[in-house]
Amino acid sequence: MHTVYLNNQQYTAQNVNASLVVAFLSAILLIRFLVKSKLAGTLTWQNVLGRVVLTIYAVLVAFLTLTFYRWPSFGTYIDVIKGYGGLGQYEFWRLSVFHPEGVAFSWYQMLANISLFIPLGLLAPLVLPKWRGFFKILPKIFLTSLIIETIQGISTFFYLSNRLFDANDLVTNTTGGVIGYILYKLVVRYIRIEKQRFSQGKHFKEKQDESDF
Repeated sequence: MHTVYLNNQQYTAQNVNASLVVAFLSAILLIRFLVKSKLAGTLTWQNVLGRVVLTIYAVLVAFLTLTFYRWPSFGTYIDVIKGYGGLGQYEFWRLSVFHPEGVAFSWYQMLANISLFIPLGLLAPLVLPKWRGFFKILPKIFLTSLIIETIQGISTFFYLSNRLFDANDLVTNTTGGVIGYILYKLVVRYIRIEKQRFSQGKHFKEKQDESDF
C-alpha cells in the first residue's frame, strides 16, 4: 500500500508490480530455449548461465521500472497529480502527462537510467547472437526503453501513478546500452588477445621442446 497526505486529505493506493508478468514470460522463454537447445544438442553451461543471468536482469529492470501505485478512482488520481505539481507541463526533453516536484531531471536520475541499461548492452550480445553488431543492438536497446516508457505513459489511463513517459529516459537508457556494448567489445577483444597470446606461447613451447631433441 502507498499513502500520501495532500491538502489535509489522505490518499491510499495499491502497489501493482508488473515484474511478475515479466518473470513469467521470461521463465517461459528460458524453458523454451533449454528444451530447444537440448534437442539440437547445442546446450552448454555457458549458454544456460548467460540466459539465466539475462532473465534475472530483465525481471530486475521490470521491478524497478514497472511497479505502480493504483488509485481507487480517476478523480483521486487527478487530485494526487495536482497535489504533486499540476497538469499539462510539457517540455521538449520531458514528454510527460504531468511534472511532479522532486522528479525533475537531475544528474542522479540520469546516472541511474544510464546504469540501468549498461548490463543490457553488455549481456545481450554475449548471450544473443542477433544482438551482435552496433547497428543491430542500437535499435533493440532503444525499442526496449521505448516499450518501458510507453507502458509507463499508458499507466495513466488505469489510475496508476508515480510513472510517466519521459524522453530523457529514452536518451539515457540508450546511452547506457551503448556504453554496455562498448564494454562487451572490449571484453571480447581482451579475450581474443589472451587466446592469441596463449596459442603463441604454446606454439613457442612446442618448438622449444622439439629443438631439445
